[in-house]
Amino acid sequence: MQPSNSSGPGHRFISVLAYLCVQLIWMRLKASRIHSSWASLHRIVSVQRWVTASFDQKEGRRLNIRKTTQPEPALKEIYATLGVDPLPGGTNKLAV
Repeated sequence: MQPSNSSGPGHRFISVLAYLCVQLIWMRLKASRIHSSWASLHRIVSVQRWVTASFDQKEGRRLNIRKTTQPEPALKEIYATLGVDPLPGGTNKLAV
């Protein structure tokens, strides 16, 4: 399915913006001597997960606590190079 004429410029803009972001990431990684392929980077990054623990409370409500797992050393290095928080999102608590 091709975008309509009205969405074409927006699609091109987002594509160029994404390309520039990818190039910036590549430049920062290579400057820090991280020369991994996209497949390798994907494998390293995909290990970190969101974990949710649910607890039943005395009041009959349920407490959900959600947080990210600790990153592996290789992922910590990538995060430090890119200036990204290694524990994105922090800890989220929700009582339902």
